[in-house]
Amino acid sequence: MEILHHYSREDLIGPSSWKFSDLGLVQFENGYDPELLGRIRDQAIALKDRLASPSCLSTTYIRAPHLHIPELADFVFDLTRISQLEEFAQTRLEVYPLNIASCFIHFMSHEDGSLAWHSDAVPSLEIINLALDDLEGGQMEIYCGSEDEGRSLLESADALPVDALREIEPRIGYSVYGQFTRTLHRTKPITKGNRIALLI
Repeated sequence: MEILHHYSREDLIGPSSWKFSDLGLVQFENGYDPELLGRIRDQAIALKDRLASPSCLSTTYIRAPHLHIPELADFVFDLTRISQLEEFAQTRLEVYPLNIASCFIHFMSHEDGSLAWHSDAVPSLEIINLALDDLEGGQMEIYCGSEDEGRSLLESADALPVDALREIEPRIGYSVYGQFTRTLHRTKPITKGNRIALLI
């Protein structure tokens, strides 16, 4: 398994009790069935016009896609997938119940928008790219430092210092898994093409 990026929690936000493990973020070759992910992607595209809506984070998304894509519910709770993430986290993980917040599918493009600066409410998240078509922009960008400090800089200067940012290039066949609570991050604006991501 190829690992492209690996950061500790301290690497990302400094010393903090806001964590359940020492893992900050890992980008890894996930080994998931590409045909299964392709079917999920195709069904998501077919459902987009009917089900997708704008989110508060300046992107377009389908909430609870497992209600409309049967394979997705099984994939979310796949024990092999969860075990792989537990190896990185070095602790036992439990998927949020489907009726609360188990998964989303985000559509990102110049028209659909990109994820604005935010931190997550859930303790950890896996991001799996379903499509990266003729993409310019769309990288995950992470501010290394205190979330409060980062938000203050965004309010006062409308920018974050470049040397405090880490960038993760999206790739098909790879996941990004990490603790994004109190971790300020975004998807860089997309100027061309589109990206579809499954968030679990």
